[in-house]
Amino acid sequence: MTNHKEVKFTEVELDRGEEQGMVIPSRDDVQAHEKSIPTVEMKLITKVSTAEQRFLMQARELEHRTETYASFVPFMTYWPTYSNMNAQQEFWYFYWRTEVRSGRYPETDLSYIFLHTYELLQGVGWQEPMQGYRYLMDLWTAYQNTYAKLNFYMVDWVSDFVLVHQLDISFQEIMEVSPHGLVGELLDLELMRGFTAMPVELTWDMLEKLSNYNVQQSKFYEAGGKELLPLYVPRVVSLVDGYVSKKHGKRLIEMFHPGEAERRERYLFGSSVYDTSLYGRTISVSAVRVSEYKPLRELMTQLIRLSENILRGLHGFKGKLRSIQVEAEMESLIQRFIEREYHKTAAMQRAREAVVIDPDRLTQLQQDSDIVRELLTVEEALLLEEELMPHDAVVEQVEQVADDEPVAVNNEEPQGEWAQLAAQLESLHLKALAALVEGSGYSEVMALANAQGTMPELLLDHINDVAMEVIGDLLIDGETIVEEYIPLIEQMLR
Repeated sequence: MTNHKEVKFTEVELDRGEEQGMVIPSRDDVQAHEKSIPTVEMKLITKVSTAEQRFLMQARELEHRTETYASFVPFMTYWPTYSNMNAQQEFWYFYWRTEVRSGRYPETDLSYIFLHTYELLQGVGWQEPMQGYRYLMDLWTAYQNTYAKLNFYMVDWVSDFVLVHQLDISFQEIMEVSPHGLVGELLDLELMRGFTAMPVELTWDMLEKLSNYNVQQSKFYEAGGKELLPLYVPRVVSLVDGYVSKKHGKRLIEMFHPGEAERRERYLFGSSVYDTSLYGRTISVSAVRVSEYKPLRELMTQLIRLSENILRGLHGFKGKLRSIQVEAEMESLIQRFIEREYHKTAAMQRAREAVVIDPDRLTQLQQDSDIVRELLTVEEALLLEEELMPHDAVVEQVEQVADDEPVAVNNEEPQGEWAQLAAQLESLHLKALAALVEGSGYSEVMALANAQGTMPELLLDHINDVAMEVIGDLLIDGETIVEEYIPLIEQMLR
């Protein structure tokens, strides 16, 4: 049966206003809101020391450790540090270092030397930078013949040390100690210093590197040039600098100017155990590229080749180098200078040989003299007097030779030669001789030369050239009269 009851609903009214629905924000609004919220960034900071920093810390801790005695223990490793050594090696190292600091250099392994070098490079073991430089140089020279590898590294390390501490010294000593000299910006720095010095200060090693000519491949180099060229060529360059300065009013480095200085970065203490936080990884070096300037290199090449040719002739070596291009007046000046110096050296050698006494011959003469004295003391002395008289003269001469040391060189010269010398010299040359003899000095010679528009070197060269031809010797040594000839020159000038 169907239920037809009516379903009734009740209406309930709430007295509230009309409620608005939820608004969903746009994506851009959400992102903007998120950005406005302050964020806290969490960072985990950890300080990690490098092996080089740990080495330096340990070096400072062990700076004053010494040992009075230890036995040598071999030690060989790349980039040696304290952690590489065992206890016995440590004992030897600190004993050896104590000896080195006292100026004694026992035999040891190269790794010990490198370890001590790393200390010195980073300020361990010295109070003042100059003291550190001296320690490094002494260590290097003490062991360089034993360990050739030391030369390869020390030339750069010690140079870096000089640059870092701005020591007021040249690289001259470093260059002399190093078998390979200097290269790169270090060579350029030293070349510029040498060219601007007064007078020019350039070594043979520096000039070799400034030349396009490999002189060591020359046959003359092995036949005498190896000794002669280093002696003469640096002085020739100094002479040419004075010549061009007199003639053109500019020095060599001004006439062949290689340009302005450039800043170059140089890595410090490469291939060593070095804490870069100490002095930095690199250092900026300002240097003119002197060694690369082609016109200057060509001039040095020609001067070296010309000097070799002149020395070849003086040394009696057959054959000469070709295609040498040097100004005629400059070539004449160089030739006269080298010939003068060469003959002067030969004359000095002859003088030394003249006063050398054969010790065996002198002993024999003294023995003969003693025998004669004994003979003269016997009772028949008076009877033998007439017979021995010729021999007595010999005895007196023997005794004089034995008692007089050294033997004086005979300075007596035939008056005709000096008269001939005076006749061949011009008034200007005689005045120059008078100035040197009377004590006016080289400044008076310069004044005489300037008044005649010539150079004092040429003036003195001519005097020596004439003297060599007439009396067979040089009168002037450098800027002074050879002492033994002063009385004779005074007599000639009267």
